Formats: sequence, C-alpha cells, structure tokens
Amino acid sequence: MNKNLTKSQLISIAAKDAGLTRSKTEEVLESILESIKENLVMGKKVNLIGFGSFSTIDKKERKGVNPQTGKGMMIPARTTAKFRAGKLLSNTLKTV
Repeated sequence: MNKNLTKSQLISIAAKDAGLTRSKTEEVLESILESIKENLVMGKKVNLIGFGSFSTIDKKERKGVNPQTGKGMMIPARTTAKFRAGKLLSNTLKTV
C-alpha cells in the first residue's frame, strides 16, 4: 500500500469535501500553489496560520562527494524552499 498522497488524490478529497467539481478544485489548488511559488521567488514568506510557513533559504557553495565516482566536487550555491510546521499541525502530529 502506498503511504503517499498524490496531488490527484488530494484534489478528489478536497472536491468532495467542498462540494466542487474536480476541475474547479484543481484550478483552485493550482492557483494556491502558483501564488506560494511566486511569493517565494520574490523572497517573501508565506504563512498559513495553524498549518505552517514556507520560506526560502540560501545555501552556500560546499564540498561534496560524487556518489557514483567517489570523487570530491563542489556543490554550487543555491536558494531552496523551506517549510516549517505551525503549532497546530505540530501538536496534531504529536498525537499520532
């Protein structure tokens, strides 16, 4: 049994819960995800009170090892997304 929830499954669940069509629900989800992405690209933090927050973090260039060859290499600097669970979500997960 797959323990992962796919985007398609999430859309089906949300559509049923909200009483909307799958296509309308997918439109809404795509809009939300695009808004989160656009704000992160602009360097803004996205807070979903009770659920968590999305932000970016700058990672510096660092040394690494190529797992295929075992040779040392430099991993370039990059910006990546970060998610931090909110208090409500964290407390909910503590009871699992």
